[in-house]
Amino acid sequence: MLLHNRNDVLLDQSGNLGDGAFVVGVLSCKDFSSATGNIKKLRVNTGFRCTLSHVSRNKWKAQYAKRVIDFWIDRSNVKIDLFVIRRSGAKDNERPLEKLSRYTEYVSRLVDLSRRTIDGKCRLISQRHFKKDRQTQFEKMLLRRNKGIGSIVYIMESQSDLLQLLDLVVGATQASQNTTKDPIENTMKNDLILYLTHKLRTDSLAKSLLHSKCSITFT
Repeated sequence: MLLHNRNDVLLDQSGNLGDGAFVVGVLSCKDFSSATGNIKKLRVNTGFRCTLSHVSRNKWKAQYAKRVIDFWIDRSNVKIDLFVIRRSGAKDNERPLEKLSRYTEYVSRLVDLSRRTIDGKCRLISQRHFKKDRQTQFEKMLLRRNKGIGSIVYIMESQSDLLQLLDLVVGATQASQNTTKDPIENTMKNDLILYLTHKLRTDSLAKSLLHSKCSITFT
C-alpha cells in the first residue's frame, strides 16, 4: 500500500471525455493516517481482500463497500469533489490537443478545490489514464497550469484504499447520468448506488450536490 502524505490529492475518472457522460474527481483528507488505518480495520473485519472498484462484480464487495461509505460520510474528514461533463464536446471538430487541454483544465480546477486545507504544494496521486507520450504531455500541461501541484505520482488502484473509494464514487456518479454509455444492469451495483445516494442525502447523483463530504458540479 502507498504511504500517503498529508498534502496528497487523489485523482480518478470514469467514462470518455466527448463521448457521453464523463466524470473526473479528486479526494483530499486532513488526516490520511487515521483514514487509511480505519479502512484497513474494515477490511479485516469484513474479510474483503480484493480491490474495491465500481466496475467489479465481486458479490463480496457489497458489505465492505457500504462500511467504507459509512466511514467516509459519518466519521472521516475525507472530502470528494466531482465534475460531471455531460456535453459531447466543446466542438464537433475538437482536436486531440484541444480535448487534452480541456481535460487538463478540469483537473486543475478540481485540484484547486481540494487544496483549500493544504499547506503548501500538493502531491497528485493518480493512475495512468493515457498512453505514455500523451500522459507525459498531460503532466507537463498540468504542472505548467497549476503551480500548486508539486509532483505527480502514478500508482495502481490496489495500492490505495482511498483511491478505491474515489473510484467507487466516481464510477457510481458516472453510471447515474442520463447520458452514460454504460447503463447499470447489475443488481448489486444499483444497490450500492442507491445506498450511496441515500447516505449523501440526495435523491439522485445526476444533479448538483453540495454535501460536507462530497460536491458534484456539472459543466
